[in-house]
Amino acid sequence: MLDTMNHILPPPAMLMHLVAGKFVTQALAAAAELSVAEQLVDGPKTAQEIAETTKLHAPSLYRLMRALAEVGVLPQDNDDRFALTATGQLLRSDAPGSFRAMSILLGRAPHRVVLARAERAHRRVRISQGVWCAPLRMAPR
Repeated sequence: MLDTMNHILPPPAMLMHLVAGKFVTQALAAAAELSVAEQLVDGPKTAQEIAETTKLHAPSLYRLMRALAEVGVLPQDNDDRFALTATGQLLRSDAPGSFRAMSILLGRAPHRVVLARAERAHRRVRISQGVWCAPLRMAPR
């Protein structure tokens, strides 16, 4: 998939897509936790309509749904109604092959903290001679 995207996106756009991935993960996790996809099963709705039935803050929900529209999960029409794409369907808990639980798991703060700690630890690999170096650098002989 990334190879295909490399041919479609110019290098700066591709790199931005990769760097911003954590924000997409967090948006997907929030949508999964809030059951946004379940609210769209019967067809397109506005963020306001969903907010009224779920008791969520409509402007915040709208921003979340717009973010997901930008990455092709929830298309938005001219009347500000959102629907589910085939990808968005996978956020439903009852969808075959659902990614709802995985989206929540990977977007949760404890998971992000573990990954950040692992990344910091890899920057400080201790070598037997007492030298600290980057993880990919060869150890001195």
